[in-house]
Amino acid sequence: MADVTNITLALHTLGSFDFEGHSLTQFVKHCAEHFLSSEHKEVRMEAVGTCSKLLTPSLNVCNKTNLLILVYYK
Repeated sequence: MADVTNITLALHTLGSFDFEGHSLTQFVKHCAEHFLSSEHKEVRMEAVGTCSKLLTPSLNVCNKTNLLILVYYK
C-alpha cells in the first residue's frame, strides 16, 4: 500500500506544476497508458486528475486557435 500512496502523491505533485508553454502530450500518453490501467482505484483517479491538469493548457490553445479560425472565416 505504501507504493500506492507514493504513486498518488507523485502524480498529485506532478499535476501541481505549471508546464504552460511546454508540449506534454507524449508524456501524458505514457502516464495514461501506465497509470490509468493500475489495479488500484486511488492511482487511476489521481492519474485522471493529473492527465487533465497537464492537458488543460494544450486544450486552451486548441480552443483559442479554433475561435480565431471561426472569427477569421465568419
